[in-house]
Amino acid sequence: VYADTYGTHFDHYLSLEETANRLSTFQLTLLPGLLQTPGYRRSVVQAAYRDISLVELERRVELMTRRQQRLTEDTDFQMNVVLSESSLRLPVGGPDIMTEQLASLMKAGRLPNVNIRVVPTSVVGHPGLVIGSFTLCEFPPVEGLNLSPVVYIEGHEGALFLDEPDDNARYRSSWQELQRVALSAQKSREFILEISKS
Repeated sequence: VYADTYGTHFDHYLSLEETANRLSTFQLTLLPGLLQTPGYRRSVVQAAYRDISLVELERRVELMTRRQQRLTEDTDFQMNVVLSESSLRLPVGGPDIMTEQLASLMKAGRLPNVNIRVVPTSVVGHPGLVIGSFTLCEFPPVEGLNLSPVVYIEGHEGALFLDEPDDNARYRSSWQELQRVALSAQKSREFILEISKS
């Protein structure tokens, strides 16, 4: 029902997301779709597509809301998130929308299957600055087959789906380094709370 809402690359990503039992994502500027509020999502879509119709806009928000049901309904699904501090401070949609978004983010971080951590801008030279935003999709075995993880990198004009061992090794190494320099989940919640008050 949403196949015509996005390009084929994102349709492919949605099938990966639906199949994955673990997502590990690093985001430099925008929050991941699975954690966006409707107001935040509308602002992002309108910034990217100035001429989008209200009907199409609301279809995209509805799709995002449906995707988010996995966070609370699928106990086997794990989402690990590392956010750049910049993604928390960009005024997407304005102060009211960001206040609501940050409160929602803190609530999501308390779910047992969601882990949210922040890399402060005070951290110098971490790999996320070079490698950019990405999502590592990992899958459960299917009928005895072990499916290779896929790294998804989204761009405005398309996307990359990387599943070669060398690619996986490089992004896993970057992920481990991001984990090393990020604040703990508890410190991250406190950090997000301070930003929401500023």
